[in-house]
Parts: sequence; C-alpha cells; structure tokens
Amino acid sequence: MDGGTGTLRARAERAGEADDLTLAQVAPGAAGPTVRSGGTTWSALRVSLTAEGAALLTEWSGTSYAAGDELAPLDVAVGTGATASDPPQDGTTDDSGGDIPSSAPEGDDTTATDGRTEAEKATGAARSAAVGRASLPPGAEQRVTGEGFEPGEVVLVAIDDDTRYQAVADESGRVARDFPVYDTATEGAHTVQLYSVTGGREATAGFTVLAAAPSA
Repeated sequence: MDGGTGTLRARAERAGEADDLTLAQVAPGAAGPTVRSGGTTWSALRVSLTAEGAALLTEWSGTSYAAGDELAPLDVAVGTGATASDPPQDGTTDDSGGDIPSSAPEGDDTTATDGRTEAEKATGAARSAAVGRASLPPGAEQRVTGEGFEPGEVVLVAIDDDTRYQAVADESGRVARDFPVYDTATEGAHTVQLYSVTGGREATAGFTVLAAAPSA
C-alpha cells in the first residue's frame, strides 16, 4: 500500500516460463488501518481485477472474470516487529487495547506452549475447524467455521495448502468463511486449514469433492 492504494501481485508459471503478474488493484475500505503494538491490519480493502488477473483467474477457476470485476473485500495484516512496550503508530487505534501476540524469545518454546495451553483452558475452547458439507460437487459453495482463536485476529484460509482467503475472529474467537469449490476441483479428499497470521494457531477440516456430473 502506498498513499492509500496498492496492487496485488503474483508470480505465475505457464509452459515452463515464469511471469510476475499484477492481478488486481487495491483501494482502501471505509475504515483506516487498525494499529496494535505487534502489527497493523487493513480491513475490507476493495480489490478489482486487472486484465491479467481476470485472464488468470478465469483459466484457473473455470469461471468467467473480466477486468474491473471486484472480488470479496480483503483483510491484510502486517507484523511490525514492535514489542508490547512500543507506542502505537499512526492509524486507527484498537479501542479494545488487544495486541497481536508477539512471538516468544528464542529458547523459551516451553513457556510459549504452556501459555497457549493455559489460555485455552481459561477460555474453555481449543482450536477446531469444521465444514458445512462433508461432501459436495465441483462448483458448489462450502463453508468453514473455526473456534479457539484470539478475538480480533486475522485468520488465513488455505484450501489444499493454497492460501486463498482471510477472516477475522469475533469476540468469542470464532471465525467463518464461505468459499467456492472450483469447477476444476478433482474428485476425492480435500482439506481446508485455518491458521493465524501470528501465534501459530491453526485447525484443519476435511471434505470430499464428488465426481463431476457428466456433460449433457
């Protein structure tokens, strides 16, 4: 992001050749960034496809896209490397006072693990993920829900280890995200993983894609 706008880029390989593509233009949402001591989050950014992005997404998903089409609003979180004692930076301050969890010092893995365990005991919620439909055909809509995350944190959603979406945990640490199963999805077992931007919190659920219906 530069001056409130930005671009979404990706490196794509086709026919043995690699290209850096500009997939989409990014514009600010209604609210400014939320700044905590450990990072900054931009919420509900507007994302519109470029011609390159539309062509690539059409080829990949089997659904037709055109330049200028808007995708779902995007949330982006960036770690600042700041500690809890550092003052907030310019931007919208999180009124809840919550901080993005900072990583534990080197050599203190046991303490960090114990801390997460105690937090889970205190809230009574271990991390878990579940899908709305155990099996579904290509092209259908799926929904994943998760529990046990930190309230307000950004949670990434990966389908078969391919990170595609983001969600924000509510005040109870729950997340939910609808996503399409692409027309090109192969028959068989697939996974959806929820994992936090910081803190190492994650949960995985599985679902089955059925055989595609024969063409008429």
